[in-house]
Amino acid sequence: MGLIYLNSFSCHPTTINSKANLKHVIAFFFGNGVPVQLACQFFHACNGKISAHVTIMFHHWYNIWLESRNKPHMFNYYNMCLGKHIYINGSYLNQLRPVRPEIPVSWFGIDNTGFPRIIRSMLEHVSQQDVHT
Repeated sequence: MGLIYLNSFSCHPTTINSKANLKHVIAFFFGNGVPVQLACQFFHACNGKISAHVTIMFHHWYNIWLESRNKPHMFNYYNMCLGKHIYINGSYLNQLRPVRPEIPVSWFGIDNTGFPRIIRSMLEHVSQQDVHT
């Protein structure tokens, strides 16, 4: 994965398991079409440990978003292809409805986290691991 969603890493990366940040990360993976198992494996590899709670939360939110067919604007995520925030909508609704007002994306990227060396080191470590699908 060459591009990483980092707006939820506003505090030190080791505190990523906070509920609000975790939901943003899950929404990013879900909205960008990453299968739940791969998303969990990637998250655990980046976090340096496996957490049953995190795996449960990934499955919980994926299931809610998949089963809510007619519900609009359940959450939003950064869509990598479009380069903007998009709503997670029920499967019977438009999946590419942008968030209004538009959320600025100038603060995206590793260098804007405040922890670029730590994150680059984590990414190098993950890229050397054998992540199974």
